[in-house]
Amino acid sequence: MSDYLQRTLEEFHACTLLSVQAFDPVGRILGQFGLDGTEHAVRCPVRTQSISSVMEKLDQNKERSSYYIGSCANVQGPRDMRCGEVSFIVCKIDPRMPELGAFAFWPGRTMDGSFQETPVSVIEHLVGLLQNLARANLLGSTDEKTDVSSYGHHVRRAIAYLEQNLTINATLETASEELSLSKSYLCRIFRKETGITFSDYANALRITRSKILLAETNLHLLDIALTVGFNDQSYFNRVFKKTTGVTPLVFRREYAGAQAKNNVRIA
Repeated sequence: MSDYLQRTLEEFHACTLLSVQAFDPVGRILGQFGLDGTEHAVRCPVRTQSISSVMEKLDQNKERSSYYIGSCANVQGPRDMRCGEVSFIVCKIDPRMPELGAFAFWPGRTMDGSFQETPVSVIEHLVGLLQNLARANLLGSTDEKTDVSSYGHHVRRAIAYLEQNLTINATLETASEELSLSKSYLCRIFRKETGITFSDYANALRITRSKILLAETNLHLLDIALTVGFNDQSYFNRVFKKTTGVTPLVFRREYAGAQAKNNVRIA
């Protein structure tokens, strides 16, 4: 299991005492926490469900906070007890990158043996917590973690538009249309406040996301290029090498080697 996933699962369980599991997009288990080593653990109720079909349902909902609530009857609980029907929640690891897979979390038994319910009113907050932990652990210290709170209203909206539409090749022109601003005005204030052009900022975001996909998936370089918003692999290769000093393929190999030795974070 990737180091960032291990930290995320441990931190989420420590904050919520909920059992949590991570899956790749086709339903293979990537890691888990809170299932073993405790007499109050409840076995994963998602095992009898198809994570891939749940992921498809999530893909149909483009909302960033989307999640899926399911249930499974006759789940194995502490000391092989049967817990009856157990509800579980599934959400994407990162709503912007479904290629990373999904999380599932569910309640367990409390110390007195009663069942620990998860109120519907807090599910969205739990999903947000889990995804924010994953994002923080996955990105490490990268350009995408830049604090944008000091930027003006229009620039913050432009960055939000970029983050949500990066895969469809968002441009200064499409952003200015979306924000009802003139192209020249947005270009001027964006560079003044961020210190770089809109295009360079977009490419920095794309490179950050491509590094994640290079490190955490087996996707082909062309698929990664298209996924993060580059039109072709050769241009992706040039921008990646200009930004990082190495080609995408070299980065993947070096990261894999370092991860095997030290469980390093993406930097």
